[in-house]
Amino acid sequence: MEADSRRLPGGKDLISDLPDDILHHILVRLSSTAAAARTSVLSRRWRYIWASVPELHIRKLKLQLDSTPPSEIMNPCRASSKCPCHLQGNHTVDNITFDSLEEIEIWSFNGSVKHEEFVLLLLSRCNTEILKRVDITACFYHVPSSNTRVCRRIRRKCSKNTKVEFHVYAQGGRIPFYV
Repeated sequence: MEADSRRLPGGKDLISDLPDDILHHILVRLSSTAAAARTSVLSRRWRYIWASVPELHIRKLKLQLDSTPPSEIMNPCRASSKCPCHLQGNHTVDNITFDSLEEIEIWSFNGSVKHEEFVLLLLSRCNTEILKRVDITACFYHVPSSNTRVCRRIRRKCSKNTKVEFHVYAQGGRIPFYV
């Protein structure tokens, strides 16, 4: 009986009649982007509403730099076939931020200017007060002095409270690389 009182004539629930802006406001306050995405099963109205939320809350980000172009990570909707939100290919998210990101784990870092610029851009879009850990694993066996400089620049971009770790993948495992 109580469930019937929350529905409008025709069986539609009251919350689905709210404007997108209010639904976005509700979804942003859920514990994670995954929780917001799970609301897509509620009804047809909710199926894609989470994909247009203006803020995404991601707590942990794992990247394999040799397999994912940095441009797709920072602008995932430019390539419509790979867009996680199923948005038009011309939709850009140039202003994407990672305000709730607590951990970043990056594999296959090669110390190149391209990789350095990407990591620095990613860090510039994070809330340094929230970011707790940055773990970067490099794919080189010896550490050239140029990579030491790159690692120092990355470390300086982080807060003193952020644990920044650099590793070299060698001999079948990760070996700490201290800067």
